[in-house]
Amino acid sequence: SASLWAFYVNSAVAGGTPAGVSGAFLSIGSGVGIVIRVGWGWLGDRRPTIHFRMLTILLAVGSISFWMLGSTHSVGGLLIVTILVFSTGWAWPSLLNFAVMQRVPQAPGIASGILGAGQYGGGIFGPFAFGLLVEQRSYRAAWTFSAIMVLAAAGCVAIGGRVSMSFVLRSKSR
Repeated sequence: SASLWAFYVNSAVAGGTPAGVSGAFLSIGSGVGIVIRVGWGWLGDRRPTIHFRMLTILLAVGSISFWMLGSTHSVGGLLIVTILVFSTGWAWPSLLNFAVMQRVPQAPGIASGILGAGQYGGGIFGPFAFGLLVEQRSYRAAWTFSAIMVLAAAGCVAIGGRVSMSFVLRSKSR
């Protein structure tokens, strides 16, 4: 999902959207993303038992929206997909950090370090792989690859959420 910032405008322009409109859509998406991240956090504060389910849904819908970035050919459709991708596929990191810290309050430094390694590693290597795919194939192929990776992340979060919850429940029963 780190490729979103780096390649969004060039991808939209390659798909026929004027550069100014593409830049404006990126700005709109960024603003929506900020508001939605706060909204997901607000909801997460009120429903702490559903964090990992929320994250799984956000990532699954985000996966679809990343795929749609490579498949949308109209300016109006691009605006809708942009809002969707920033509301879901790019709105999860802070909720993930919060959910993990809530499950591992005795070791927040270790937990955030592990999360950071994955998040920042993906932020470095994801755009590199995306760029290679664009160069060798197309933006559509690169967005499809991103969609597959985000869907895989949704699966990992779903499994990790279940495993961590069973661990928390076992440690509380001791």
